[in-house]
Amino acid sequence: MGFVKRFLPFFVAFAIGLFVASFFVSVGFSRFERHGSHKRNHCKKRMNVENEQLRRENFELRNRVEQLKLDVPPVETMPMDSVPRSRSNR
Repeated sequence: MGFVKRFLPFFVAFAIGLFVASFFVSVGFSRFERHGSHKRNHCKKRMNVENEQLRRENFELRNRVEQLKLDVPPVETMPMDSVPRSRSNR
């Protein structure tokens, strides 16, 4: 009997609170929410595809930069005669 005396008021208050809250909050899914989740999933898929394309492009650009680094001789090996001087330094 002690269990009922302690927890019955809690359960009654909880049930009344749920009843009152049901007037203000919908507990079911509406049609709008389902379409919103479909739209969200479509956006996620589209972003994943776009991210994958950007990763590939980034990889290609890094490879091109590395290739250009290999094609250009270092500055120290270039003869100083081939470097043009400005007119003010003459």
